[in-house]
Amino acid sequence: MKNVRKITMNKTLLVLIGLTLGVFMQACGTDDEPAVTPTTRTVNKSLLNDKDWNRNGSTWYVFDSDGTWNENGTWKWLGDSNSDSMEVINTRSVRSVLYFEYIEAKEMKCGTMLPGGAVYTSP
Repeated sequence: MKNVRKITMNKTLLVLIGLTLGVFMQACGTDDEPAVTPTTRTVNKSLLNDKDWNRNGSTWYVFDSDGTWNENGTWKWLGDSNSDSMEVINTRSVRSVLYFEYIEAKEMKCGTMLPGGAVYTSP
């Protein structure tokens, strides 16, 4: 004589295993959305000069092409022509280094520490 309870439990267990495997197989399937390729932003130094760079409604930086920084200070690129860092000296002769992540026509990101910095815009 067959044990009805044992047969019912085996069938229930089989159904549960099948459903669980189905869920896992669905989760491992391929995505329909194509992978997003990030845009490459570079430091284009020719786009930096003679603009007001603003953040939160105020002008923070002005790099004039004659080497003047924020009207009374000075600036210069550090290292070779591939350098993404610049030295700025204010009117009190306080030296700081700015590291640029990218410079575009109307937006740049720079700061005094790597990684990090803030985004600035130009009208």
